[in-house]
Amino acid sequence: MNVPLKKHDGSFLPDIRQSSTQHRSYSELFFLLLSDQSRRSADFSLAVQLQTPLDQHQDKLETIRRHLSSAEQAERSAEDKHSEAGASYQLGLGYQRAGDHTAAKQFFNRSMQMCGTLQDTEGLGKCYKAMAKSLHSEGNDAEAIRFLEKLVDICVMMPRQLVEAFLSLGHVYFTQGQYERASEFFLKSYELSCDLDDVALLQEAQVWVGSARAHSTVREYLADDVDRDRRSSGTE
Repeated sequence: MNVPLKKHDGSFLPDIRQSSTQHRSYSELFFLLLSDQSRRSADFSLAVQLQTPLDQHQDKLETIRRHLSSAEQAERSAEDKHSEAGASYQLGLGYQRAGDHTAAKQFFNRSMQMCGTLQDTEGLGKCYKAMAKSLHSEGNDAEAIRFLEKLVDICVMMPRQLVEAFLSLGHVYFTQGQYERASEFFLKSYELSCDLDDVALLQEAQVWVGSARAHSTVREYLADDVDRDRRSSGTE
């Protein structure tokens, strides 16, 4: 990117104020150049030390401009990748709602790859959760649990996402009839929710804890009844 030169106070400096789309580093460079002029005009001793004004080192300024241009392109590229990752995730959700989990997983995978490259932990966590939901809908609970466990690993510093990860794990185990295991994860989500200012999330976790424990108690009661019947039959 070539930055035109414009005369400022008798010196030719990069005209970096003409466009709001310029990389912020251009503004920093402009500030440094003007500051250099001001210091040299105000301080004669410094002017003696800097025999050649900074704005007259055109070769160095051109090198700086090239580096700043590369930085700007890299920043825009990262923004484009973030947008693409978000678009792939949203498309995945659309296919998921339509019941096409094969297509949904393809878009979630694409988004995961881009989020991983960008080190976008939050975006990656959303993809893990969505992928687990599609896998669970397909009956592949083992893979769903694996993705949710990966979600837990990256959500250590994100309490709300961690609560949602524990809730999702609890739901998978609950549908499998593993009520005690489900209760463990629902209880973890409830305990973490107590520290968050989210009443709805807290109530959801509380309801699931109670439901899982109730199902577990009923199962134990029915199992005891069966044992008593067997013992009674054996005695007779």
